[in-house]
Amino acid sequence: MTIKLSHMKKIILLLLVICSHGLMAQRDALYYQYLFNYHVLNPAFSGSLEKMSAVLVNRNQWVGIKGAPHTLTFDLHTPIRNDKIALGFYIYSDRLGPWTNFGMISTYAYRVELDKGKLSFGLQMGFNQIDIDWDMILMEHMDDYYLLTRPRPKILPDANFGIYYYTDQYFIGISSKHLFDRAFSETGTEEGNNYSTLARHFYSYLGGFIHLDKNLILKPSLLLKYVDKGVFCYDVNLQLMVRNLIWFGASFRSNYNSFVLLTELRLSSKLKLGYSFDTYLGDVKAYNIGTHEFKIAYEVDIYKRRSMFPVYF
Repeated sequence: MTIKLSHMKKIILLLLVICSHGLMAQRDALYYQYLFNYHVLNPAFSGSLEKMSAVLVNRNQWVGIKGAPHTLTFDLHTPIRNDKIALGFYIYSDRLGPWTNFGMISTYAYRVELDKGKLSFGLQMGFNQIDIDWDMILMEHMDDYYLLTRPRPKILPDANFGIYYYTDQYFIGISSKHLFDRAFSETGTEEGNNYSTLARHFYSYLGGFIHLDKNLILKPSLLLKYVDKGVFCYDVNLQLMVRNLIWFGASFRSNYNSFVLLTELRLSSKLKLGYSFDTYLGDVKAYNIGTHEFKIAYEVDIYKRRSMFPVYF
């Protein structure tokens, strides 16, 4: 795909808008399968399934629009022999037209048993790289000042912190991501320098499990998100588990004004498949055929430990 505009300044402006929109509204590629795996939002979730969990998620957003976002994530976390400690990591690639965000991050979580549940503290450390593929953009003036001073990609350290408390009846978590709040690119202009920063993200979420009968469990939940000096948004979610075999769910996301249907099927004691479909209620609905998200998860109980209570994720 190539992009051609009459003035290079407009291209730079567009890219900065895209990047800043990502920083302020969707800097993190937030997909809906997080409802079954909060590790991508909160490092303290690591090990809470009391199994080793490996998850691969592929998200194609705004299908039908060239250069639309595409996100691929591999996530793994597990408790270890010392049941107070859990470890994990995840790798992600998030592409939007010529803009690519890639990162790797590792997790350490320390967990404490309380009377009715567990309290966990988690820390993540890793790196993040954001790059613009200028070869995807067809310039009208190849000697334009903005082209000659194009920003170069940087590899920057990244860190996240979170707290998570859960029982067999409810769960609650808070986390802060991109603690360093670093600038990832600098564009020189005749008026000075412009910076795009890796803004801090703050998440808070809570939910519960309502046992309708022995075969039906209802799981309402709420996610709140705030980007430093940016945007506040929320997800309202409702899921239903049938016979500990299949989840059905629906969600509303405020910042995209989108409605989502999702499901997860347990194929065996170790293997799960998930799918979600987003439809948009705003103007963008006319230009795409929705967003499709696929997940495959593998879980194995390495240490054969008995959990304090059933885990319904």
